[in-house]
Amino acid sequence: MGLLKAALLGLVAGIAMPMVFGGPSGAWMQSFAARGTIAPLDGSPGLLVSLPIFAGVTLFSWLFFGWSNR
Repeated sequence: MGLLKAALLGLVAGIAMPMVFGGPSGAWMQSFAARGTIAPLDGSPGLLVSLPIFAGVTLFSWLFFGWSNR
């Protein structure tokens, strides 16, 4: 259950961060953080997913949820 919640938080963060910081043509794509950003849907140019942010937030959340259950 904790992994599912952590993955959902990671997905939200992975989608929200690129959108908040400029989208496909903004400052996000010119930054170092854009290296792991993908556009999963070819027909939707505005949707970006940052894989490093997804992985980092998911891992941190999963560890935090596991720690809070003890």
